[in-house]
Amino acid sequence: MQDPALLVKNESFYRTLLESLQIGVYSCDGDGYITYFNEGAVNLLGYRPQGEDITFSTCFKVWLPGGTVVPPEETPMAIALTQGRPFRNVQAWVERPDGLRFYASMNIDIIHDQNGNFAGAVNMFRDVANREPADQAPVVEEGRYQQLVKLLPVATYTCNAQGQITSYNDAAVALWGREPQHNDRWCGAWKIFDRYGRAVALEDCPIAIALGEGRAVEGEMIIVERPDGTQSYVMPHPKPMFDTSGRILGAVDMLIDLTDEKRSHQILEESMERLRLAIDAAEMGMWDMDIATGTVVTSERHRRIIGYDEKSNWTREQFLARLHPDDLLRVDLEFNMAMETGKLFYEARIIHPDKTVRWIRVNGVTLYSNSVPVRILGTVVDITAQQEANDHLEKIVAKRTKELRRLNKQLEKSNHDLEQFAYIASHDLQEPLRKIQTFATLVENVNSELNRRKYLSKIRDEAQGMSALVRDVLMFSRLSAVPEFDRVDLNRIVEDVKAELDLLITEKTAIVKSSNLPTVMGIPRQLTQLISNIISNSLKFCKTQPIVEIFAGRPSKPEIKAHSRLRDDTAYVQLSIRDNGIGFEQKYADQIFNIFQRLNTRGAYPGNGIGLALCKKIVENHNGVIRAKSAPDQGTTIVITLPADARRF
Repeated sequence: MQDPALLVKNESFYRTLLESLQIGVYSCDGDGYITYFNEGAVNLLGYRPQGEDITFSTCFKVWLPGGTVVPPEETPMAIALTQGRPFRNVQAWVERPDGLRFYASMNIDIIHDQNGNFAGAVNMFRDVANREPADQAPVVEEGRYQQLVKLLPVATYTCNAQGQITSYNDAAVALWGREPQHNDRWCGAWKIFDRYGRAVALEDCPIAIALGEGRAVEGEMIIVERPDGTQSYVMPHPKPMFDTSGRILGAVDMLIDLTDEKRSHQILEESMERLRLAIDAAEMGMWDMDIATGTVVTSERHRRIIGYDEKSNWTREQFLARLHPDDLLRVDLEFNMAMETGKLFYEARIIHPDKTVRWIRVNGVTLYSNSVPVRILGTVVDITAQQEANDHLEKIVAKRTKELRRLNKQLEKSNHDLEQFAYIASHDLQEPLRKIQTFATLVENVNSELNRRKYLSKIRDEAQGMSALVRDVLMFSRLSAVPEFDRVDLNRIVEDVKAELDLLITEKTAIVKSSNLPTVMGIPRQLTQLISNIISNSLKFCKTQPIVEIFAGRPSKPEIKAHSRLRDDTAYVQLSIRDNGIGFEQKYADQIFNIFQRLNTRGAYPGNGIGLALCKKIVENHNGVIRAKSAPDQGTTIVITLPADARRF
């Protein structure tokens, strides 16, 4: 292969080569003064460096990635000149005089003269985000141009007008994976493919087109394959070179390896696709809000969830207008808090255009610029079905909890009844049994027929008492089984009780009067037992002619609130039964409703002390309350509060 130094012997060639490069290049002498810069550097830096006082750096300002400004005497070029060592892939922010910035990647190499003495350094830099700087042409001596090209970190080579490769640098060899041979034309690559993987003949490669058509070729990405089969994505920048008469002398090509960027782009595309699939699977809508303007960019699913036309502009105010009035203030507060916390989360209701109410869940994150919130990115998902399922489940749980409480109360009642029955078995039934045993022993030990008859009579009386007690206890226990409710006319109940107690009323010459009593929802037989027991007590506990008055009304709100068993949303009837009996101290008003509790001796007034306990149990079976108001010798009033028949109240 011919020596490139023999093929290119004029300064114009290397000058054209450097000015064709798609990167910025400048050099400094040993004292740091700028000795050369190409037009690519001018275009990147945004100005043309002038003046002898510019040293070390042609940049207007240089910033480290962390945000620290670097003075010229501390730049990588200054350090390279001071220490005599190169730098590779140094990255920093470069600011132009107009305030715009770009992220630069720099490579610095030391320059030696023909005698090997230290002569300065060259800096080759490029915008890592935008790799298309412009190209034109200044002047530098031939030897320095050759050294600059050789040291370039990007693959660079030249061809003559016939396409024969005349020069190349080490970076080109590394990219091709081989040294070009003497018969290679247009490109030193083993094989070339277009961006879609289709084979491209060497005579159709970009530099061949540049030579054939006499123009620069841009934006034609190719795939270069090495002899070992590995491939790289490459962006070529071929540009023809002309002599003073306009005749094509050859072409220069710079090959920028985009493999890492291409792979990163593919990885990003794959990640975005996975994210899109995940978002679609989760049925999420995406949104991006500009905080300053309130405008929102949304996805198609977001528009379907919220319910608005794709052509309509969308703003935060329009979204807030869709919210349920009860959720508006809370959501607005969450938005304001997200400016400080950086996170947004809430669940709320929206009024859909079809007038339905739907539940949504919103997640978001706030983006900042110089500690100022500028955007909120987020997702929205329709959780109406989930919310309805939760509400249904809560209702089921509440219903079952209520039922469990009711069963617990019934269990408490049953346990209380068992305790009372145990007391009866241990006390009230034991006492007559003891007497029966005693009288039976006396019968066996007496010889007098008269005494024997007397003891047998006492045994009979105690047995009858036990029978009555057992009967009352059985009646009390049956009240635990609650039958179906029905409409009950209390006027009819009172008349039935008066007929049942007719002999006792006549015997006592009692007066029982009532009028215009209501209908209630209840159990007829139990309500009959309730009224009968109370009237019987009024007739029993009276020293004069008994007078019993029965009347009805409505309880007041304070009276309803005074009892935990009564509900504010239920209509009630208040039934009062007033008599002129012996009465009792008001402090015993609660005690009289306990089973087997008596305020008088059995000798003075007969009975087992179970009648009012039965009344209390009946009233509780009807979800009502019973209480007594009394005073000695002033009579007693039994007040019963029961749920009303809704058709009458």
